[in-house]
Amino acid sequence: LLTLSTLIDEEASNGIASDLVHSLQTKIWIAAVRANSEYWKKVTPDDDPRYPTVYSELLDRIVACDELSSERKIELIPDTKELAECLTEFAHNKLFGVLLRTNEEAARRSISDRESIRVI
Repeated sequence: LLTLSTLIDEEASNGIASDLVHSLQTKIWIAAVRANSEYWKKVTPDDDPRYPTVYSELLDRIVACDELSSERKIELIPDTKELAECLTEFAHNKLFGVLLRTNEEAARRSISDRESIRVI
């Protein structure tokens, strides 16, 4: 994802490259979710929502990366609705989408909070 982030500026003027970067970014996030497929298939409301998945760890690393601007971090965070549509194997578990969205929103809040602290 960090390598792709360097391409985001370059692809802004090229529509085909933009589509390719977006596609690669989505595939990385899909792979991150699928790395813990057994967890996502079986997760219940009684399970710990902070269970360390590859997906949540990747979000945490993006948030913590000082090399990236807040705007770039936001660009790298996935669209959970799009991810959920691609990951139909987890569609039977309604909690799956909720947990993806919760992790995404937490990452976005953390980025915003860090930016607020930096401005103050």
